[in-house]
Amino acid sequence: MIEIQPSLIVWTVICFFILMLTLDKLLLKPILKLMDDRQKKIDFAELKKNKLEESIKLNEEQKQKFISDMTQKLQKEKEEAKQRMITEWERRLSETSDMKQKNIDEYRSKLENEKKVISTEIDSRTDELAEKFVTGFLSLADKI
Repeated sequence: MIEIQPSLIVWTVICFFILMLTLDKLLLKPILKLMDDRQKKIDFAELKKNKLEESIKLNEEQKQKFISDMTQKLQKEKEEAKQRMITEWERRLSETSDMKQKNIDEYRSKLENEKKVISTEIDSRTDELAEKFVTGFLSLADKI
């Protein structure tokens, strides 16, 4: 049968506590320390990840703002360039119109001068013809 030996029980309990203390010193505390260090690294990595995500988000917002600002600036410059072109075309049209009007006025004055010359010439020829007619009529009347 089984007999109970108190000394064996005491030594078993003593060995058990020695084993527990040894395991605690050699295994449990280093493992807990490793797990704590690992958890700290994970927390630090998550913190870095969150900061990086915030930085990426901020950069994306800044990029969108920059694109928006540049788009507005380009639109404004485009409108200004368009307005300058319109102004330049209007100026050129005005100059062309002024030149055409000047040319028209010159041609009108030339035509008026030619009209006066022709009118004067017609008047002188009419006078000559009238004089010839009268002279011819008188000479014909003398002959009759």
